Amino acid sequence: MEGGRFRAHLTLARLRRPQDATRRLRVLDSYEAGRWPATAIELIESHLGQGPAGHPRYETVAVLPLGRAEDHEQP
Repeated sequence: MEGGRFRAHLTLARLRRPQDATRRLRVLDSYEAGRWPATAIELIESHLGQGPAGHPRYETVAVLPLGRAEDHEQP
């Protein structure tokens, strides 16, 4: 993006202060879930400090369907 400090990224967690998250992430090693279809990706914009009690406010900017175009056509 031109003219700004924006860098595209994927946020997996937001911590209040730097910390070693290795122990917490290792819990996921034993996690097993059934299969589920990913049918879309949502692009979410976070507005830090603008939600209730100073929490982030999230806004869906776009919904991007996944799969073949014909899967998303209206009858």
